[in-house]
Amino acid sequence: MREALSKGTKQAILSLGKTDGFMSNASARIGLPAPMDKLAPKLRKFGLGGALDAFDLSINRAAEAAVPQAADIFSAAIEALTIEDAMGILNGPDDAATRYFETKTSQSLAQRMRPLITQATDAAGVTSAYKNVSSQAGPWMAMLAPGTQDLDGYVTDKTLKGLFTVLASEEQKIRQDPAARSTELLKQVFGKK
Repeated sequence: MREALSKGTKQAILSLGKTDGFMSNASARIGLPAPMDKLAPKLRKFGLGGALDAFDLSINRAAEAAVPQAADIFSAAIEALTIEDAMGILNGPDDAATRYFETKTSQSLAQRMRPLITQATDAAGVTSAYKNVSSQAGPWMAMLAPGTQDLDGYVTDKTLKGLFTVLASEEQKIRQDPAARSTELLKQVFGKK
């Protein structure tokens, strides 16, 4: 079970923690915050499409930069796996391992990723992109939530959601696709189900 969990988490981290890992993955891609997304068509009509696209790219780049930090937290959760946990995962639904990780790691991941996302959003220009859109949109921005939108919290939450979505997909592959069981041990464990 530990091998299967390690394989799934490694694949999820590798697929998301690279350039375009979030941006090109429809199930993980982080969209604009809801108020801005709602206003986006109007902003695009006023020539702000480039600024919106830059902002969208920057929040996805921040997520891509933060995801690799999940590896040691997932490893600790795998090491803490009890026999009862393993049996629950093995006999549970196709996303039982993902649910285990959500329960055991969400708080630690958020605490670890939040400062990294703050650094990454600064480095990727999220805040400046947001300010650029805000300043160019002028009175249209009054329609949005107040300027105190917690962008780093938004990106952190969406990063975790994307990570767990991709992890669930990897888990499903291992459970359902014999070809995804790349080792003899995985074939033995999941071949009996």
